[in-house]
This record gives sequence, structure tokens and C-alpha cells, in this order.
Amino acid sequence: MGFSLIILPMTTPKLTLALAALLLAALACVSAGPVPTKAPVPPTQPPPTTFNCIPQNTQRQTAELVAVIDGDTIDVRIDGQVQRVRYIGVDTPEREDPYYQEASAANRILLGSGQLTLVRDVSDTDRYDRLLRYVLNQQGVFVNYELIHNGYAHLVTFPPDVACADTFLAAQEDARTRLAGIWALPHFQQPDAPAVVIDQIFYNGQNDPESDEYAQIRNASPDPVQLNGWTLSAGYHQDFIFPAFELAPGQTCRVYTNEVHPESCGFSFGRDESLWSNAGDCAHLYDPGGSLVDEQCYGNN
Repeated sequence: MGFSLIILPMTTPKLTLALAALLLAALACVSAGPVPTKAPVPPTQPPPTTFNCIPQNTQRQTAELVAVIDGDTIDVRIDGQVQRVRYIGVDTPEREDPYYQEASAANRILLGSGQLTLVRDVSDTDRYDRLLRYVLNQQGVFVNYELIHNGYAHLVTFPPDVACADTFLAAQEDARTRLAGIWALPHFQQPDAPAVVIDQIFYNGQNDPESDEYAQIRNASPDPVQLNGWTLSAGYHQDFIFPAFELAPGQTCRVYTNEVHPESCGFSFGRDESLWSNAGDCAHLYDPGGSLVDEQCYGNN
């Protein structure tokens, strides 16, 4: 099925006021909860370049909205069957958390009343049998992106579904700078640990015994990070301890199972057998003090 993108004109003041009114009306339909620190920002139309990350050669489905479960989960009807959808790359506040109501209401507004387009990345479903999808409303608004860009959600990555991770990260940093939505809450304004993340695990090696497997880390912060003494763990007694190495802002490094690639920083676990299970596994990244900095899981883990 073909996919056409409809780009709306820039939001006008009248439209912004209308969106704000709709958001207030939607909030009135949700039970009372914690009061947000800062008034929510009405959803806006993203620039056309936002859509470049959406996979063009994967499954696309037309769906009808059945119910909004929360800020990042919906029920839809596809070919007569109701299925639950979990948004890729998006994590909104849970029911007991501040901004839960605002995120759920914003999600409802962004979805609109027309047909939805669901776009698959790599995985079809998660461990709970929910469809993993990028979602566009009938006007072509990228719902996943808008939730992050307006501060209703923060980025979460679960390889291999990371086609829009960089786009979402840029949207998140913009929202954080503007103190939009959740970023105005005290919890999100606390100083963070260096933003080094695990952004990919290549677990299905192409040779025997899969020495070309790797886990990739990325410096998502604006400052360089010294990796000396950091640990990437693939499980019990399967650790790689980083030597002295300065990871530049935006730079990625791969730690291979048993290969050395200088162009990817030259790191290797040095193991003679497969390290990452094809059925599912988890990687953990620790700073020199032993504090967990990031975790990535895939498959049945």
C-alpha cells in the first residue's frame, strides 16, 4: 500500500487557541490527579523534515481508533479486529505520576477523529503482544514525535526499533530547553548522569560463532564523557571494562563479541562464542562507581 504525506500549513493563532480549548475540554473528562508544574503546551505541527526517519519499506496499516488507554498506548480496529498499539520510542507518565492526565488528553487530541496510519519499524509486537508502531493521524501529524516535542513524553529506545531515535532525541532536547510539559517538573530538572546510552544491540551475527555481534553506545549529551572504568555487561561474568577513552558528543562506539574494528573505537569482549542470545537478552551500562546508567533489552527479556 502506498503512503502519501500531507503537510499542513503552520499553526495559526486561532488554531493554537482552538487546540488549547480542546485540551482543556479533554482534561475535564479525566479524573482529578496531580497538578502539573507548568501549563501544557498545545500540540503543534512538526516541520516536514521530522518525517524523514519513518521507515518507507515496512508494513503500513490503516486503523480506526477505538480507545485511548494512556499517553502512549491505544486500541485500534484493523480489518475488523481490535488490537492494542504501543507507540515506538515514547514513554509517557504512568497513572500515578504527575502529567499522566495531560499526556493522555494530548494523545487523544493528536489522534483526531479520522483514520490512522500505523507504520512498523523492525519488530511487529512487544512481549505483551502489543503492536509496536509509529502513528500518524489523518492529516499526517506524527503523533509519537509531537508527544515528545511538546513535553508530554520522554524518549525510550528498544533496539532494533530505533529508526527515529535521533529525531526523537532532538525533539526531546528542544522540549527540555523550553521546560515544556514534564521538563518543568522538579524531578526532571535534577542533574542527570552523563547521557551515555546503549542505542543498538546487533545480536544475530553473520558468521560462526557470531564474532561480529556488537553492542553500540552513544554519547547523547552535549559534553564529552571519559569512559575509563565504565562497564558494559552482557550478563553474569560477561563484562567489558572500558579503557581510557573520551567519547565525544554524539559519538558512537561498538563493543564487538570477538572482532576489532578501529573505525568503531576498536573495543571487543574477546569471547570465542556467541554473547547475545537471539531469543532475547539485556545489556547494562555502569559508570565507574557502579551506578546503572542505561539498560537495553530485546526479545523475551
